[in-house]
Amino acid sequence: AVKEGTYAHPDVVSEEGIGIYGAIIHLMTERWTRPDGKYGRLHHWIIHNEVDAAWTWTNVGEKPALVFMDLHQRSMRLVDLISRQYDPHSRPFISLTHHWAKAGNPRFYGSRQMLDLLATYCRVEGDFPWALAYHPYPQSLRVPTTWKDHQATFEFETDKVTPHNLEVLDAYMKLPRFLYQGQIRPIHLTENGFNSPTYSAKDLTEQAAGMAYAWKKMAKIESIEVWHYHNWIDNRREGGLRIGLRKFPDFKDDPYGKKPIWHLYKAFATPREDAVAAPYLKTIGIESWDAAHHTGPIR
Repeated sequence: AVKEGTYAHPDVVSEEGIGIYGAIIHLMTERWTRPDGKYGRLHHWIIHNEVDAAWTWTNVGEKPALVFMDLHQRSMRLVDLISRQYDPHSRPFISLTHHWAKAGNPRFYGSRQMLDLLATYCRVEGDFPWALAYHPYPQSLRVPTTWKDHQATFEFETDKVTPHNLEVLDAYMKLPRFLYQGQIRPIHLTENGFNSPTYSAKDLTEQAAGMAYAWKKMAKIESIEVWHYHNWIDNRREGGLRIGLRKFPDFKDDPYGKKPIWHLYKAFATPREDAVAAPYLKTIGIESWDAAHHTGPIR
């Protein structure tokens, strides 16, 4: 690892590194799978963060993609082997960014390449029940109008997978080489949010429209089991982004103020959902949510 990385990948090569890392995983799984539930329960383990952007989030220095995946799949397998001793339904998840066929940065790998390499390792060294933790932000994290994402096309060679083309993720993970015991692996969208560049009425409306669009798209894709919205409150340490459901805590005119997206989120999966989401159809420029779904071939 080098200093440019926000976090480093654990040592899964040396005997000492594997011993220490394994001991930590053993302690965590034992603690959070107790039959009495004293400390709560964990059964989904996201292994590191956005590993296709390893230079930033899971740094091992400058390594070819194959070398990096050799290290990362060892980490995933170790968590799998230890955690399933305590919970046979436990799963490790690979965490990936919205950069798909193109890496998005000269030092990144691209999420499709990571999936392909992981599938290859599983074919050669034996499969295990890993799953996918994907982060489908809009093509630009600063622009919430994801329905306009021109880099997100409906083909496996798409530059990015965003809320606009989530159908690509579903179709790709249904390819035979990714199935586990004949079943599609779970897809969890574990980090995704929509920015309001300012607190103007237009920006707040487009932020909420992005969320409404993403939610309606997800509702039609059975392989997507979970969506974790990021984040609840605008944060001054997120590079100028305002992707929260509420305004900055120190915004003097309306601290922690509820944005339109807050009210929309509250309405999801309730009888009020369609009524609260309907006004955003006009913002997106469609007459019904059916128009948001891609029904053509993806290859």
